[in-house]
Amino acid sequence: MKNFLRIVLAVSPLFAALAYVQAADPVPTPSPGDPRDHVYVLLIDGFDPVNFGQFSSLQWQVNRWGFKNASYYRWFESSDTVGRIRSIRSSDPNSKIVLVGYSLGSIEARNVTDTVRSEGLKIDVLVYLGGDLLKNSPSDRPGNALKIVNVRGWGYLPLAGGTIQGADMDGAENYHLGSISHANLPTNPDWQGILLRKLTEVSAVPTVPAPTPVIIQSVPVKLSSPAAP
Repeated sequence: MKNFLRIVLAVSPLFAALAYVQAADPVPTPSPGDPRDHVYVLLIDGFDPVNFGQFSSLQWQVNRWGFKNASYYRWFESSDTVGRIRSIRSSDPNSKIVLVGYSLGSIEARNVTDTVRSEGLKIDVLVYLGGDLLKNSPSDRPGNALKIVNVRGWGYLPLAGGTIQGADMDGAENYHLGSISHANLPTNPDWQGILLRKLTEVSAVPTVPAPTPVIIQSVPVKLSSPAAP
C-alpha cells in the first residue's frame, strides 16, 4: 500500500501538467476598463492526486472566457486561499470574488468563507460543485456569501455507491445534472455553462465609484458702499 501511494504521489505532477494540454486557442485580452478584470475566480480542488476529474483545467477555461484572474488551489491549501482573498479585497475595491469548491474542495470553500467572515470580508458568489457531504444547514450557507450556487450530479461512488448526493439549499441556486458522474462534473458542458453565466452576471454588476471630493473655494465678494439717501 505504501509503495502504491509513493507511485501515485510521484506521477501526480505529470497528470496535473497533462491536464493543461488543450487546444491552442488564444486567451482573449480584456479591453481597457473591462469589468472582467475585477472578477477573481478561486478554484479549490478535492482529493484528486492524479487529476482524474480535470478540475484544474477550469483555470484555463476561465481564462479562455476572458476572465484572466483565475487561481487554482488544492483542498489542503486553505490558508493560501484566505490570503489571496485578503489581498484581493485590500488591493481592488471593485473586486468580485467567485469561490468554487469541487468535491472535498466544496467543504474547504465553505470553511474559507467562514474564516474570512470573521474579518468582515464577503464572497460575491460561493459555488459548490459536487458537494455530496454538504447539507441544507446554516453552517453550509455562510451569511457572508452574497450568492450560493449549488451544482450536483451523481454522487461519489465510494460513498454508498454514489447515492449520497448532497441536498438542495434554501436561498441558493440549485442545479442537479442527473446521472453525470462525480468525476465528470468539472468537464460537463452544462456545468461550465452555469459557471460562465454566473461569471458574466457578476461582472455586469455595477461597482460603486469612489465619491468625488467636493472642493469649496471661497470667492471674495466686494461690497459696495450704500448710496447716500
